[in-house]
Amino acid sequence: IFERTFPLLKFEAREENVSPQILDGLYEYECAIGDVPRYYVEPLEKLIGASSKEDQLQSDSLPSLLKVDSRKTTYWRQYLEEACGDRPCFGVFWRSKIDLANRAKNYVSPALVGKCIPVGSVVVNLQYEHSQKEDNYLKETAKIYGFKVVDLPKINLTNDIDDLFSVLKVVDAVIGPLLSTSWFAAAVGTPAYTFRKEEKGYIWQQFGTKFIVWAPAIRMYFSRPSDPWENTMSLIQSDLLQKFGR
Repeated sequence: IFERTFPLLKFEAREENVSPQILDGLYEYECAIGDVPRYYVEPLEKLIGASSKEDQLQSDSLPSLLKVDSRKTTYWRQYLEEACGDRPCFGVFWRSKIDLANRAKNYVSPALVGKCIPVGSVVVNLQYEHSQKEDNYLKETAKIYGFKVVDLPKINLTNDIDDLFSVLKVVDAVIGPLLSTSWFAAAVGTPAYTFRKEEKGYIWQQFGTKFIVWAPAIRMYFSRPSDPWENTMSLIQSDLLQKFGR
């Protein structure tokens, strides 16, 4: 997807073994990734200033930073149109497979994330690694709250990156904690309703704005670590109803 988006650049895959092209001296210069931002301070400040307008949060469509595969996008658009009809279609996920304490505090159960889904909507399961028990919980929750669950056939959400980006492009929004899926959705201009436990009520990537500067499609919902998740899910549901109806 990077090569398709930036055709004038050459990308080397990150692997355990360093590419021979790098070791053989093909590249004349190198720059540690941490050094790069200092060359972009001025344009970054302009970006922050331009993005700090609150009305951008309400934009119906945000620009796609990455170029998705057109053929796969057409396929998944048709697939989801058949599955969803004219109903809102949301991608959901609830945890990462990395279970460190500082990250796990932001994870929820599929039953809990289901509480924010408006009645009559369609949900696409974007949890890239999940158990049959979790899958059953999500579908049981769908029956309780009146929404439909759609699975994606023959797609590996970890490795089939072009398919994943195409699905993210065509769903109306995604809902989940701040994980790679949220960033991926924002990169193709799809709203990401993102919840997070954060005592201070913000993260450094906001740079003092109301949202994440380079990913304005991400809507952050912060809560204190001691607060129940149900309050956050209620807020997200209210915003989804306001934007997508039902």
